[in-house]
Amino acid sequence: MHQIPLYLLLPTLFAHQCGLPPFMGIDSDYPAPDPSCIFNDSLITRENLKRFPKDCTTVCANITFDSTSGFTEKEVNGTFSTLRILFGILKIEGTNFKILNFFSSLQVIFYGIIIINNPKLTNITAFKRWSPYEEFTTHVFGNSALDFEPFCDRDWDRLYTDFNVYGNLKNCVLKVYNTQLEDLSFLKNLEVIYADFGFRFLSIMDNPNLKRLGFESLKTILPENNTFAIEIKSNHPDFCITTNELQVLAVHNVDFIMAQLKLCDDLNRKDGEKVCHFGDLSTMDSDCQHIIGDVVINDENEKFVEKLKNVSFIYGSLTIKDTEELENLDFLSNFRQVANLKIENEVYGEWPNIVPQFDQTPMIRIISNEKLQKVWLHNMRSICPSGFKKTNDKCLKLHTKSLKHLEAEQECSQFGGTLATIKNAVDNRAIYNLAASAGVNSIWIGLFCYANGNSTLCIHDDDSGPMIFTNFKFGNPNLQGNNGCVFMWTSGQRPGEWVTSSCGVVGMPFVCEAPLTLSDSTCKHNYNGYCYLPSHELNLSENGTYNSTYSEASAICASYNATLASIHSKPEVDYIHALFKNSGAPGLILGALPADGFYWNDGSNWDYNNVNPLDKSNTSCLLMDLATEPNYGLWSKTDCHSRNQFLCKRRISQEKVPEKANEVWTMRVDLPVYIYDEHDNLIGMAGFDISPFEFLAPGNVVKVVHDSKDDAANGHHGFNATILPF
Repeated sequence: MHQIPLYLLLPTLFAHQCGLPPFMGIDSDYPAPDPSCIFNDSLITRENLKRFPKDCTTVCANITFDSTSGFTEKEVNGTFSTLRILFGILKIEGTNFKILNFFSSLQVIFYGIIIINNPKLTNITAFKRWSPYEEFTTHVFGNSALDFEPFCDRDWDRLYTDFNVYGNLKNCVLKVYNTQLEDLSFLKNLEVIYADFGFRFLSIMDNPNLKRLGFESLKTILPENNTFAIEIKSNHPDFCITTNELQVLAVHNVDFIMAQLKLCDDLNRKDGEKVCHFGDLSTMDSDCQHIIGDVVINDENEKFVEKLKNVSFIYGSLTIKDTEELENLDFLSNFRQVANLKIENEVYGEWPNIVPQFDQTPMIRIISNEKLQKVWLHNMRSICPSGFKKTNDKCLKLHTKSLKHLEAEQECSQFGGTLATIKNAVDNRAIYNLAASAGVNSIWIGLFCYANGNSTLCIHDDDSGPMIFTNFKFGNPNLQGNNGCVFMWTSGQRPGEWVTSSCGVVGMPFVCEAPLTLSDSTCKHNYNGYCYLPSHELNLSENGTYNSTYSEASAICASYNATLASIHSKPEVDYIHALFKNSGAPGLILGALPADGFYWNDGSNWDYNNVNPLDKSNTSCLLMDLATEPNYGLWSKTDCHSRNQFLCKRRISQEKVPEKANEVWTMRVDLPVYIYDEHDNLIGMAGFDISPFEFLAPGNVVKVVHDSKDDAANGHHGFNATILPF
């Protein structure tokens, strides 16, 4: 193995000005250092140690201990006991230190951490408390007695810094070159590769025994809009990749740089999906989900095409040519993607014998098919609604206009979505990168908190439950009154951190999240795997009206291969409401009929109920209220012979659509009630003349009690309330 000299370029600190960023002295977490807290000497010696500003919590300095310092831990104990913020670099090189607990008060380091070649160092527990301000590489190597493994998995490391860790007793670094490994199965649990900085490049080379990758669990390569390249060369002649691996690499448009690419003969996949080689279609199994080879459909085998109905991926090419009876491609309803395995023999720049790209022959060819009229491969990957960008399997849309939190929620609901929810570090980084790239400094996110300092009482906007990932700024959640709404800093001192704020005072940009859907170029209103056809957009106005009875509307929908709409979530209610926003219609007919309650006539489950509980009608059909208030989106019974506008809904694919959106609700109380908290304290009340009434509860448990004494006088029959996270 070659020894490569390492040169570390350190930022220069100017003694007379210290180069303070603009927020220093404004944000109370980062106070500007007093001039007496600027330390000019970068190397700590016995002479200047006495001059170090011991009483300062924020110090502007580069602190270096090296082999010439000659200190013991006892000699420096107490010198840094008040140091909390270091505006500079901490470097410990070639010392005899065994432990670094004399830096136990240190919390924030601005520009670098270097701990190298300390042969006796065994304990760096203080490292757990250190957080980087800037994005930098932390260097920890050559410490032969140090076990660094416990420090490898930290959230802030994934967000703000890279590690250069090797040559310690135990490390968390991976280098794959010049090894005797036969596979990389020690990475079998790797699910996400995030390559956001520097070279987006993975090199696996000069491993003479390496036959497999072993990326059994890899699912995602981020960011999705950036190019990622893999160089594989000079390994075992039988080196191959599996269909699992090629599927992920193809989905993420990875560029290969290699002299050969071979698909493994092993047909067993970790997910249990069936893999087949393409040959004689007449004898091929009908349950194949992945096919290896060049699939050719022609007049000789076209009568067996139904055997391809379960195929989702083809590793080779697809050609449909010279068929005589084929009228459509419905047998490919599950087909999602094809990956080309043929490689051109070229030379790429200064890299001899390395091939940069695949053969440019079209991977899908449909030629000279006599009766083929409909060419529609509608399940080729999930897509996002118009205007949304797919990021980490989320559909996101940045709005740069400043709105209050509730206004932002309402804006997102127009798309059948919510404010963006964040459930892991990858989501967090993707969302703040989206906002920061547009010059936005902060954004609302889909989270609301109910208690100070207790992140377990923070609820996601999509009603998926309590928060499962946190990146709150120190001291948050910090509620003062009704300020449990959460925003994210996307610039400044710590981009990506969350802060609680007043919901109704501050306006700021925001990111909406909508569910994935399926591709259909013929569909104008595409949402969550379905195509929506509002009656006022259909060609029905012969009599100057778009209104129809239930039976007439059902027949019209059937003519479009659709049914009257069923509804399965609150976001879907919001989406439909937006479709009819300018129609002038007071309500629309839904595809439901009574039978011991109601059922959807499209066969879907009755898994969401929005029937108005105050509706006492005995009629049989359902009408969705399109008014803004007070009965926004509620379903009331109506006469099936009455004429109203309607909505047709067509499933884009007969297979499973992306997971449906979760629900988002706000509280609305229409009649006299008393509201109590979990300790039976009266925390709010509303009179019958206040409609709608909205009250923000301080906790997750509330009790609503209705005083019925005024019901008879006012013609009321109870009350209607929705009580869920605001």
